[in-house]
Amino acid sequence: MKIFLIAFLIMFASPLYANPVFEKYINWLVTNSDFEYNGEELPTIKRIPREWMQVYAYGPETVAESEKSGTTLPGVLALYDDINNQFILPEDLDINDYKNHHIIVHELVHYLQKINGDYNTPEAEECTTSLEPIAYELQLKWMDDVDHPGQRPNELFLFMLSLACKEHFHGGG
Repeated sequence: MKIFLIAFLIMFASPLYANPVFEKYINWLVTNSDFEYNGEELPTIKRIPREWMQVYAYGPETVAESEKSGTTLPGVLALYDDINNQFILPEDLDINDYKNHHIIVHELVHYLQKINGDYNTPEAEECTTSLEPIAYELQLKWMDDVDHPGQRPNELFLFMLSLACKEHFHGGG
């Protein structure tokens, strides 16, 4: 019941304005990728308690089943909600702290993927995880370019991510 209450409360959390650093990072991403940006409406930011992030990402039924079975779902640091054009961030994440801006860059890649039509491909519609490798690739490239101190995803995580959708498209393995 608690999980369904959290899902209900998430719907009514108010979005905030778009962060002023978005355009600066979008310009870097466009310069360093094939993405285009033509002044489309920037995403807003929705802040929710950190413990609600998994409910938002996986849905209340999946989280409830995970808790019931004792399995652990992967953690969720941030999300891009492409339907509402907003970043979902935990309330305790300080987005004004430059050390956290790699998270903003990563989510901006998803925003650019959306406005450039990448969310409408058969691969993305079947397995949205297929959108992650380019987001991490550009995040890491940006971090290297600006000598950013943020935490980098480990190589094993990136490798496993690259395999996440293979089952959907190649019948497994």
